[in-house]
Amino acid sequence: MIFWIIGTALAPFAAALLALALKALFLAVGRAGAAPFSIGFACAALAWLAARFFSPRSGPARLYDAAQRRIYIFGHELSHALAAWLFGAKVFTFHVGRRSGHVDLDKSNSFIALAPYCLPVYTAATLLAWRIAAAFKPGLPSAPFLALVGVTIAFHLTKTVEYVWDLSQPDLHAAGGVVFSLSAIAAVNGLVILALAGALFPRSVFFLATVRSSWSLGARFWLAAAALGGRALRRLRA
Repeated sequence: MIFWIIGTALAPFAAALLALALKALFLAVGRAGAAPFSIGFACAALAWLAARFFSPRSGPARLYDAAQRRIYIFGHELSHALAAWLFGAKVFTFHVGRRSGHVDLDKSNSFIALAPYCLPVYTAATLLAWRIAAAFKPGLPSAPFLALVGVTIAFHLTKTVEYVWDLSQPDLHAAGGVVFSLSAIAAVNGLVILALAGALFPRSVFFLATVRSSWSLGARFWLAAAALGGRALRRLRA
């Protein structure tokens, strides 16, 4: 019950934060003229749409669907494992199959259960690889890096939507229920996207101001809901 209350209370704040973070990211991309990021993001998003809704399940389309599913499952289970190690849990087995995977842990919590839906592991790997490459060879062109960041963040967002759309996902229930999980996923993804945008375009993204705006919008929602509920209650009593 406590998770449901927390999730319900946080829902408008989380939704506002995610929406404002996405807006801030794409406004920053537009101001910076970062076409490679936009192209990478659009290509990955369109490929996901085509594979999920339009492509025939045979030939190259089937091979692509199988490949991107395997890539996602690997990143999904890796995120569980990394989050588990972060919290001192032991990882006993790590399995990735064609349709699903699993990791066996000695303990879990909400963060471990929701880590794959909140943390874009391939985007983090891209950022790390770029930092390492830039340290050894300064002056590398940024266009391929920005394109790959666009591809990986779109991959994370689209696959997250795909997997949480199935509300029977055991991870959501293990983390504290669907309402709490969806609120947490939206909020953390908003923070992650803001942090990514700030790292890529520091002069165009205002992290704290955006977070404060999301809290303001959430507070307005609940104030309006309370006022509406008060008026409805008075009418019932009249």
